[in-house]
Amino acid sequence: MTISNALAERELLIRLKEGDHDAFTMLYGTHHDTLYLYAYRLVDDEDLAADFVQEAFVYIWEKRASLYIESSFIAYLFRTVKHKFLNLKAHYKVRADFADNFQHYLDQGTYVVDRAMEEKELFQQLQDELARLPQKMAKIFRLRQQNISDTEIAEQLGISEKTVKNLMSQTLKKLGHTFKRLVLFLFA
Repeated sequence: MTISNALAERELLIRLKEGDHDAFTMLYGTHHDTLYLYAYRLVDDEDLAADFVQEAFVYIWEKRASLYIESSFIAYLFRTVKHKFLNLKAHYKVRADFADNFQHYLDQGTYVVDRAMEEKELFQQLQDELARLPQKMAKIFRLRQQNISDTEIAEQLGISEKTVKNLMSQTLKKLGHTFKRLVLFLFA
């Protein structure tokens, strides 16, 4: 930019501060294409680059009365577009982080719901299997689930502790084929 161009631009900026539409139009016409190319290099998207340029000039017009430009006007415009780009990039990062966290939450929620449903189904299957067992075996199993010791079970049922252990062993074998995973979970 030559000295005469720099002086002319300074004059246009003074007129812009006073609200001169023609000065704004001249500044826009002078710098639009350069600013658009800069924005396009940042975002690699024609529409987004055009939006950045438009927003930069709207900002200039809205803040015209309080504008303080130390360096060249084009450098000021470049900084304005760069800030818009950085804000957009930060916004996308926040959205991406939110989406990741939300997806993790959904995945966890699905796991919890799936696990609860699976446990309910397994519990119902266990109840069905216990109903098929001889009454004494089922009773010993249910008492064992309540953390009652073999000695106490033997006393309650009026049988020996060895009989309780044998019946429990037979029960676990019968249930083990169907509920190996559940039995390990319950009695591990």
